[in-house]
Amino acid sequence: FNSKFYKKAESYWLEQFKGELPVLELLGYKTRPSVQTYNGNKINYLFCEELTSKIKIFLEENDVTLFMTLMAGIKALLYKYTNQKDLIVGTPIAGREHPDLEDQIGLYLNTLAIRTGVEELDTFRSLLEKEKEVLLGAYEHQLYPFDELVGKLNLKRGAGRSAVFDVMVILQNQNSLQLGNKVEDVEGIKVGRYDFHRKTSQFDINYTFTENKNSIDLIVEYNTDIYDGALINRMFLHFENLINNAIDQEDITLKDLDYLTEGEKHQLLETFNDTRTSYPRDKTIIDLFEERVSEFPEHIAVKGHETGLTYSQLDKASDSVCSYLTGKHGISNEPIGVLMERTPGLIVTLLGILKSGKSYIPIDPALPPDRISYIIRQSRTPLIITDSSLPAGESPLIPLDQSSVVNAEELLDYEQPAPGIK
Repeated sequence: FNSKFYKKAESYWLEQFKGELPVLELLGYKTRPSVQTYNGNKINYLFCEELTSKIKIFLEENDVTLFMTLMAGIKALLYKYTNQKDLIVGTPIAGREHPDLEDQIGLYLNTLAIRTGVEELDTFRSLLEKEKEVLLGAYEHQLYPFDELVGKLNLKRGAGRSAVFDVMVILQNQNSLQLGNKVEDVEGIKVGRYDFHRKTSQFDINYTFTENKNSIDLIVEYNTDIYDGALINRMFLHFENLINNAIDQEDITLKDLDYLTEGEKHQLLETFNDTRTSYPRDKTIIDLFEERVSEFPEHIAVKGHETGLTYSQLDKASDSVCSYLTGKHGISNEPIGVLMERTPGLIVTLLGILKSGKSYIPIDPALPPDRISYIIRQSRTPLIITDSSLPAGESPLIPLDQSSVVNAEELLDYEQPAPGIK
């Protein structure tokens, strides 16, 4: 281990992993356990012959290997999922770099952690070139043990994650898995495939590609405490779409590279945006609200973090706001400024303003003071309604006389009737 080759390899890997290491934030439907678990499942997918043929042509045209392309594809997909520009993915390597080890019995397996930077303006081909360069460098320095690297990095990751990466990518060549090279090696023996379905997963996600004659097989092994089968099944289609589009559209950037299915596009663009609803065109919102008050007076109408109001309570409270506005300010077209947090009190205030026949200008309390003052000046509102988060006596942001600022809570006790409003 003191050889110059070992020292060179060590320097290479420490240079690759200098600085803060990224943590992949791939969202699932479950909360990540505080301590890493290894409960898992796997799902298999066979890519069509048409895509496999397209990939093989792409490899020849770009002087890259299948594994380089698949690694670049997985990283492009992870980038699309997370928008993270620094990605680390692991891959195993045989560890038989020296010719003397080729025919020896034993496990010489090593793990390579492949770190790649991704930019918004990268195309798939430019990302592939980066991946090719990083992989060739990793192969050249593969003799350095992964465990040694982890020890040197002195990482401080939570107990719920693996040391350096959470995703593994493997490529197996089916031809190399045959038992023997000659027919007589297996004479009288039938060799068949045995599918052992284990319920464990060493990493969050493990992509295992198998190259067959006319197709590519992908098995995704995943941690069931973090992800579910529905998400993994969509990954197959997303990966297939991404590779197809990346090959067909050479100049498109990763930022604009599409990977969604037609069904998902329709759901996002059509289903989720279909907010149309039928309602009586001859009635106002106040008319419709009063009908609900009559039908469900004790049902909850508005609910906040700590408080809630029934339809009856909401109706009575908004009547007080309406009475104050019409009693103090008459019936006019001047808009009322509303500077309140999003609480049930805000709904009471807005509904009361509508009952009074006035309009309102919503002002977000989170806005910068100068912006709040600008909105008030430009709107020329004669009245600002605030809430307890911004007491009227402590509101120097408002360029009005304090008599023109009222706390919404004060309006709830105002009982002067507002004739002709209801």
